[in-house]
Amino acid sequence: MNRLFLVFLASIFALASFAKPTTVFYMQDETQLIHLPLIDEKFFGSDKRSIEELEAAVNSNPQDIKAYIRLCYLLKEKGEHDLANEYAKRGIESNMNDKNLLNIAGAVLIHSHETEELYNICLKAVATNPKNADAYNLLGVIAHQNGNSLGAITHFQRALALKKRRYNWINFNLANAYRAAERYDEAADLYRKSAKKFLADKNFVSCNNFHFRKPNMLWVNNNVGLTYTMKGDYSKAMKAYREALSIKNSSSRVYNGMACTFYEMGEMDSCLVLL
Repeated sequence: MNRLFLVFLASIFALASFAKPTTVFYMQDETQLIHLPLIDEKFFGSDKRSIEELEAAVNSNPQDIKAYIRLCYLLKEKGEHDLANEYAKRGIESNMNDKNLLNIAGAVLIHSHETEELYNICLKAVATNPKNADAYNLLGVIAHQNGNSLGAITHFQRALALKKRRYNWINFNLANAYRAAERYDEAADLYRKSAKKFLADKNFVSCNNFHFRKPNMLWVNNNVGLTYTMKGDYSKAMKAYREALSIKNSSSRVYNGMACTFYEMGEMDSCLVLL
């Protein structure tokens, strides 16, 4: 009876995971959706102004870019999302061409699901400066989140064409879009090719939880495994998962991916063990 119950749970789990692949695999992509400048206390240097002081500063000087950035940063840290959204919009309207402010506004608005507002901001940004790679990256993020894989690919490729050497992390955004468009081999190849430079890039943040994360090779190999699982190339998927486990053998995400793969292969015993 217990075994039948476990099989039933595993079936529900796997069906939920693969009935809508973008749901389960999108969760694995949270840390690669957006790039920000490295924003922490070092970024602000000796600027220790409080929220009240920063509000006064931007009200008296709408061109105080660092005040807007620090204000958005502090408000998000405090969970004051609506105020952060308000100041992000005000700041970017006054300083459309500042990439740091554009990126933090992007993170703030995406976190609050105000993607239509961000979309309009980015359109204004590229109209003002057609070489604004950050704006094209954000447009790609919005398209990706809206399920428009082809549009996302176009925007990310445009961003890379503008500043491909300094914007290697956009390759990972592009890999996500390739995977969503079922261009699995291209996605896996791009994850691996971009890994070395991308992992060395400290300017990296997740827009979904607004916490700073440092990607690692476990994360890269797990993404490759997920990509090949979606393709149905299970041998390559398992090879990537094993590479991930050789780096760190206690990752629940990797075991989850392997379990889904075994389920797709019809190997329920292995699926249950990994779950």
